[in-house]
Amino acid sequence: MVGSCRPIVTVSQETFNLNPGLEIDIELNSIQCLVQMITTIGTRERLIRAAEKELIRSHGHLEMQAVAKRAQVSVGLAYHHFGSKAGLIAAVVEAFYNRLDEVAFKDVGRPSEGWADREKRRIASYVAFHYDHPFAPLVIGPLSRAPEVLDVETAFTNRQLAGGALMLQAAQRHGIVPDHIDPHLTIALMIGGIRQALIDALMSKQRPDPGKLTDEIWAFMAGALRLPPGSGVETAAVTRSPDVRQPAKRFHAKWKLVRVKKTRQVNNLEPRLDSIETDKAPAKHRQR
Repeated sequence: MVGSCRPIVTVSQETFNLNPGLEIDIELNSIQCLVQMITTIGTRERLIRAAEKELIRSHGHLEMQAVAKRAQVSVGLAYHHFGSKAGLIAAVVEAFYNRLDEVAFKDVGRPSEGWADREKRRIASYVAFHYDHPFAPLVIGPLSRAPEVLDVETAFTNRQLAGGALMLQAAQRHGIVPDHIDPHLTIALMIGGIRQALIDALMSKQRPDPGKLTDEIWAFMAGALRLPPGSGVETAAVTRSPDVRQPAKRFHAKWKLVRVKKTRQVNNLEPRLDSIETDKAPAKHRQR
């Protein structure tokens, strides 16, 4: 049992006057604890990976029996590690976001040299991760509204908001982003916009090119941050398809010109009419 394991310690026979048999017992107990810990971690990871595959296969639905079978463990062991099906789903989503953190949102405190290039690379990594990961459409789609992952979603969003605000504050200190911009409000608006753009891209029948999507997102960010020219804003314009930049076609109306003859003013109480040379014009108003 892991709970009966004693702490791993380094002892000296000369200091504690321990006999060799006691030292051997301590070392064996420590090795057993280490093996059990590795086994526990390995089983948990196998269950998380199996659950992720099952969620992808069944489009967001999960059965503990299927997960246990795929992980080659008992159903009781799955419940032992995660407590319930909801706990297992939350663990899968949390593992997804932890990996995304490592790929796209690490090294927030880097120097501001090359700030625009670094932030655009983060956007590219963010987009590429979601495009490449088969679990991404479920995470930002149906599972994002599931009660069991609400706490995980909230924790990840809070990490994004906190890290993004620090990033903008660092850029303001180095004169890259104007001081009048509120970093907390701005990062909240940007994260919401980027997330919605990514949802639309992943859910569409034909996904846009990831490079083009990255350029569009960066152009949006650069505009929101009032970045100067040369910060990558013009890149999106270059990569847009030609039909987006073309002006709308003009519709030419087919008008028929008709000659209008002037009439002599008649001194009467009737309103003046300019007659048109057609058969429908009143006879008394025609020019004779």
